[in-house]
Amino acid sequence: MRMCRWIILLFLFVLPGFASALAAGTQNVDAVCTVDAGVKLGTVPPGIYGTNVEWFNNANGLWKQGGLDENLVCLAREQGVTTVRFPGGTLSDFYDWRDGVGPRSMRPRRPHHTDPGSSPNPFGTLELMQFCSRIGAKPLLTVNAGNNDPELAAAWVDYCNTPGNAQRVADGSPDAYAVQLWEVGNELYLDGSVAEKSISTSPREYANRFMQYARAMRHVDPTIKLMALGIAPSYSIPFGPYSSEWSPTVLPLVASEADYVAIHNAYFPFLFPRREWGEKQVYQSLWAAPEAVGRSLSQLEALIAKVEKQREINIAVTEWGAFYAFDDPHWTDHVKTLGTAVYAARIMQVFLAHPKVKLANYFKFTDDNLMGWVSGQGEPKVPYYVIQLFSRHFGTRLVQSGINGPTYESTQVGFARAESRVPELTSVAALNEAGDRLYVNIVSRSWNQPRSVQINIQNFPGVRSKAVAWVLTGPAPTAHNGPDLPDWWPLPAEPPGGKENWERPVRIERQKWDVSGSVTLPPHSVVVLEFER
Repeated sequence: MRMCRWIILLFLFVLPGFASALAAGTQNVDAVCTVDAGVKLGTVPPGIYGTNVEWFNNANGLWKQGGLDENLVCLAREQGVTTVRFPGGTLSDFYDWRDGVGPRSMRPRRPHHTDPGSSPNPFGTLELMQFCSRIGAKPLLTVNAGNNDPELAAAWVDYCNTPGNAQRVADGSPDAYAVQLWEVGNELYLDGSVAEKSISTSPREYANRFMQYARAMRHVDPTIKLMALGIAPSYSIPFGPYSSEWSPTVLPLVASEADYVAIHNAYFPFLFPRREWGEKQVYQSLWAAPEAVGRSLSQLEALIAKVEKQREINIAVTEWGAFYAFDDPHWTDHVKTLGTAVYAARIMQVFLAHPKVKLANYFKFTDDNLMGWVSGQGEPKVPYYVIQLFSRHFGTRLVQSGINGPTYESTQVGFARAESRVPELTSVAALNEAGDRLYVNIVSRSWNQPRSVQINIQNFPGVRSKAVAWVLTGPAPTAHNGPDLPDWWPLPAEPPGGKENWERPVRIERQKWDVSGSVTLPPHSVVVLEFER
C-alpha cells in the first residue's frame, strides 16, 4: 500500500508537466518540441514591437481631416506597437523638424527628395507625441545627419525635453516630452539614388559627425540614448561601397557615446536582377533568410564586445520587413501575404534569440502602397497579425525551447542566399510575469505538409491537457486580405496567388487544442499555444 501511495503521489504532484509527453510518445510524430520553463533566458524587450511612420503624405495617411485617423489609432493600439520611429528613412536626412511645429496652417510645404512630390507638414513632433500617447508607445526620433548640422538636432532635443521650452509651450504642450531614443541619421552609407548620393558619407566621416551630434545633443539632455548607424557583418545585400568596413571603422570611434547600433539587416528577398522564379522557390528562400540574419547579429554582437567599454551598446533594428520588387508585376504586391507573415514571425524569433536586440521597428505601419502593413483603406494585411501574436499572446520572461523535426534546402533567390538544413519548425517560449501562464510560439515553414508535433513541457507543474491555440494560417503562402493598391499605382501588379486567395480573410483564430497527444500544425502558419497551470 505504501508503494502504491508513493506512485500515486508521484503522478499527481511530481510528473504533471510530463503528462503530454508520455501520452504523445506512443504516437508517430514529425517533430518534438521541448520547453523547459525552469531555464530562464532573459526578458522580452518591449521595444521590439515597433514600427515606422513617415512625415510626408499626411504621415502615410495617419493624419486625416485635421486629426488622427481613429481607425488607425485603434489598429496601432490593438497591434501592441511599443515604439514609433519618425520622420522616416531617407526622408529623415532631408527633414527640418521646425517645419513640423507651430500652427499647422503656417507650416511649409516641402519636397520629398525621395520622389518628385511635395507635402505640407500637418504631422510633426506634436502630432507624433499625441499618436504615441494614444497608443501607449515611445517615440524614436531620427535626426537629420545628412544635410543639416548638430545644432539643429540639439534644438530638437531642447524642444522635446527641456522644461519650459517656449515653442513647445506655444504649441500647447507645457510638459516636456522626455524623448529618450534618438537615431543619428539613416543609411548614410548608401549611394544608389540621386538623393542618397547627395548625403552619402564614408564610415570615418560618419563617425566624426556622430560624435559632434552626440556632444551637442547631450549638452541639452545628458540622459538621452543615442543610436549610431551600423551595417551587420555578412549581410548579403550590398550597402554601398563601404559595406564590409563600415561597422569595424565606425564602432570603435563612437563607442564612448553610442547606446545602440542601428541596423537594417532583415530586408529580403530583393528580387534583383529581374528573372523568373517559382513561388515555392521564392518563399522557401525568404523563409530561410532569417537564419542568415541570426548569423549577422551574432557577428555584430562579437564586434560590439570588442569595443564595448565605457558604455553598454545594444542593437536597434530600426527598419525591417519583406521586400520583393517594384517593377515585376508578379512579385510587386507580395509584401502583404501569409508567406511574408511566416517570414516576419521567424524574424521575430531570431530577434528574441539575441539579447543585444532591444529595439525593432518594422517598415512601415500604414500607407496606400505596398509597404504599409495596414492598407490605405485601413485594413490590416496578414503580417500585421504577427506583431499582435507576440505583443498580445506571448509572455515577458523567455525560457528555453527547441524543436527537432524535418528540414529543407533553399536556393539563392535575389539577395537571399541558399541555406541548407533549414528547420521547418522553430519555436520560442516565454512565461507571463506571474509565472502561471506559458506561451509557446511555433512557426511552420512547411510548404504544404501539416506536421504532427509532440509537446514536452518541463518544470511547469500542473499544466493542463488543453491549451488555447492562437492560429494564423490560410490556404496557401500567397493568401492575403484583398486588393489594396491605389488607382495611382504606376505599374501593373498581379494579385498574389489569384483571386481565390482573398475570398476568406486571414486573421488570428482562437481555438482549443488537446495537447495530451501530438498536435497538428498547419503548413505555412504561426501558432501560439497558451498553457495554464
